[in-house]
Amino acid sequence: MWETLLQGGVLMVPLAACSVLALWIVFDRAWHLRRDRVVKSEIVDLIETLQGPGDVPLARSICGRNPGPFSSLVLTALEFRGRSREEMREAVEDQGRQEVARLERGLGVLGTIAAIAPLLGLLGTVLGMIDVFEVVAREGAGGARGSREGSRRPSSRPPPDCRSGSRRWWRTTGSWAGRSVSSSTSRRTPTD
Repeated sequence: MWETLLQGGVLMVPLAACSVLALWIVFDRAWHLRRDRVVKSEIVDLIETLQGPGDVPLARSICGRNPGPFSSLVLTALEFRGRSREEMREAVEDQGRQEVARLERGLGVLGTIAAIAPLLGLLGTVLGMIDVFEVVAREGAGGARGSREGSRRPSSRPPPDCRSGSRRWWRTTGSWAGRSVSSSTSRRTPTD
């Protein structure tokens, strides 16, 4: 696996790191954002059974034993219960924004990875194409097949377009897998 990763070029390392980090963030958020961790059933049952001001200490103790985003909102609402409706709503909204910021932890990094990783892949493709063109310039069209650095072993078969009957490749290169071809042979189409 490491050989394949390194054979892809230097940009495979940051791409692999982006993939690992993105997976970690996704699994972390999936674990922490489960419904039973965010909205606990005990607190929902408590809200449904609240009868009056005498139940407030019980509600506070249950919310204190079950920390989480929803219990923080309920505690805020209980603390501001004697104030005006607007003050209570504003306090709960402020607490909600704080809880949302905690729940969205890591999503900015995930968005950055989603924006950068395709660009790294494109850059790797461009660098690979530059390497191929350098090999073609140095060794000719037949030497660039096989790997990123050029052909590691000579091929005894012509490129696919040559076998299908394309005369243009045959005329321009004048060779087939490094073998010289005479001018009379180069006029004919190679056959399999």
